[in-house]
Amino acid sequence: MSAKIKPLIQIFSTGLALFSMFFGAGNVVFPLLIGREAGTQVGVALLGIGISGVLFPFLGLIAMMHYRGDLRAFLRRLGEGPGFICLFLLNIIMGPIVISRLFTLMHASITMILPISLELCSVLLCALVFALTYRAQRIISLLGIILTPVLLLVLALLVIAGLRGAPDPVQPVASSWTLALNGLKGGYQMMDLLGALLFSTLIIPHVMGTSQQEGNFSKNMIGASVVAALLLLISYAGLGWVAAHHSAHLSPSLPPEALLGALSYHVLGESGAYLASAIVFLACLTTAISLAAVFAHFLQHDLFKEKIGPKTSLGIALSMPAMVATLGFEGIMRLASPLLDVIYPALIVLCLVNIARWPVRAPVFFSLGFTAGALCMRMV
Repeated sequence: MSAKIKPLIQIFSTGLALFSMFFGAGNVVFPLLIGREAGTQVGVALLGIGISGVLFPFLGLIAMMHYRGDLRAFLRRLGEGPGFICLFLLNIIMGPIVISRLFTLMHASITMILPISLELCSVLLCALVFALTYRAQRIISLLGIILTPVLLLVLALLVIAGLRGAPDPVQPVASSWTLALNGLKGGYQMMDLLGALLFSTLIIPHVMGTSQQEGNFSKNMIGASVVAALLLLISYAGLGWVAAHHSAHLSPSLPPEALLGALSYHVLGESGAYLASAIVFLACLTTAISLAAVFAHFLQHDLFKEKIGPKTSLGIALSMPAMVATLGFEGIMRLASPLLDVIYPALIVLCLVNIARWPVRAPVFFSLGFTAGALCMRMV
């Protein structure tokens, strides 16, 4: 293989793996929700998703590049105590909360074909993710070479079929400004900035290991991040446009986890249920594998200080989401929303000041105080 072609293949495969880490439950659901609501103004709504769902995670990846994927060093600028609290909250949100959200959507995808209880399904999913995650050194290859191309293929089939001969989208009730803000909020609720910080601990060491020269690291990492960002943007646009054109057939009373199944059934008929199941299952599985690996590492090395082994930490990391999953998708979002409202703006500020190498404590703590105060006033 040519010496010039091999690095490009590595960059592209790493970008595919990074895309699959990000593209989970919320990344399927929220573009559909936004597209259904936006109708003819779907482009404006997708602009909002592009800012919070693509630009913010890219910002997180760039910030973590400055610390070679060392999240502890990234957060340590806040101080030892605040840095550990932030690390703990990040892992709790992206571990038990987000993995449980993934399990609810995987359950919804399976029940399109096979009736099964959420409790039993969660146990089986824990076993599957455990088996695929245990050999951590193979995760990037598994995601980039095997699972992601299959995910992209079935996603492309749905989007192409949905746009061929699609009816015109309906005029939305909300204003363009409201739809743009809803798109921004939808991308925000995907939690991908948080994911970027955690996934960097897997991706950046991998890129450093495959970069033949130190000077190639930044170029390869930025290249892989651009590949992932473009794929995310194309996927959101495709799902959003299809939902906008077929919004008349997507009842507002449909629960979020049922949207893709209903859309697939309308576009592709009975066979669409199988396609929707494949998309949701693969999207959630790839993200669950990545998050389980990161959360298990946190439990073993940071919380339990090497007092438990990798198998035990992974088992704990997966059993917790199985219990939280019983709340259902909307129940999990109600649990996560207050945490997100407080920590997300502070993390955006932290990324910016870390990239600029400015003092971090005053702006980050001010952001935390301001958002926490606003949340308390809203709850009163």
